[in-house]
Amino acid sequence: MDSLTQMVLGAAVGEAVLGRKVGNKALIWGAVAGTLPDLDVLAYPFWNDVQRLTYHRSATHSFLVLAAFAPIMGLVIGRIHRRLDVNWVDWTKLCFWALITHPILDCFTTYGTQVFWPISPYPVSWSSVFIIDPLYSLPLLFSVALSFWLARESAQRRRVILFALAMSSSYLGITVFNKAAADKVFQEAVARDPNLGQGTMMSMPTAFNCVLWKALYIQDDRVYTAYYSFLGSEEDVTFSAKERGTHLIADMDQQPGVRRLQWFSKGYYHIYKEDNRVIFADLRFGEKDFYVFSYQIGTLEDERVLPAQIEKRPRPKPPSHYWEELWKRLKGEPVGAHPETSASHQPD
Repeated sequence: MDSLTQMVLGAAVGEAVLGRKVGNKALIWGAVAGTLPDLDVLAYPFWNDVQRLTYHRSATHSFLVLAAFAPIMGLVIGRIHRRLDVNWVDWTKLCFWALITHPILDCFTTYGTQVFWPISPYPVSWSSVFIIDPLYSLPLLFSVALSFWLARESAQRRRVILFALAMSSSYLGITVFNKAAADKVFQEAVARDPNLGQGTMMSMPTAFNCVLWKALYIQDDRVYTAYYSFLGSEEDVTFSAKERGTHLIADMDQQPGVRRLQWFSKGYYHIYKEDNRVIFADLRFGEKDFYVFSYQIGTLEDERVLPAQIEKRPRPKPPSHYWEELWKRLKGEPVGAHPETSASHQPD
């Protein structure tokens, strides 16, 4: 999730654990602990583009690493506030819960979080929440802001925080339920489509909501895309197709960087030509013309694809029609397929 959400979640957790004893200090240190796992970005200058993508949310999001770090942080905070009638064990409890809830929340997003590192690098991704979701974040933000102004001993202060945590946690449960319901609709749409056979599918929420869902269905060298809104009709769900372009990297599958990108995308990627460049795009994030994670992986010379140093491409802004169409889809209104998502589109 976004940094602000992780900060206010950490603050709320800190208040719930130790607010009665230390007041606003619990909010502040909870916010600090809730933010710390994302400081792996400080290593970005020392990593290449592929490492920045695939090492993020690894060691600093590991349950083992964070559990080991919590008592160290607790000892440090205990020394800073040694005049308070709170020992390092209490601070460790605050740090543990504020730290550990960060990767747990990240698991609900699509990116993938390596919570079992170093035992397993598998990125856990439940893909039920968009990386920024106001309905999750705002109750926590308001409760933390209000708690700063309420007295430490106030029963209302604790009730506000616990209510916000209950609301946000319940919302996560709703997103999981919605995802399961959307998956059922997508599976029925696959069964109705005579052009679709055995394949793999995943779904994810669209921007800032859990009402409109997107599905990706991989079959052979084609990827099919569909949308479903709970405000629309299940019968209107249809899949549009495009070539994945995997033939463009037939001779590059053993390149470590390419294999790492394939691993990160869990197979949901698109390879296409752009001028004399060969581009790898993660289909889970963005759409054609504004993929969030796209990389130049090769160059074209005399119709041959030659490996190139992998470089992340600048993140473009969504095209003008994107938000309008997203809003229409969310309301359940039909939207015509664009050339880049139609079956006739060829990546080469």
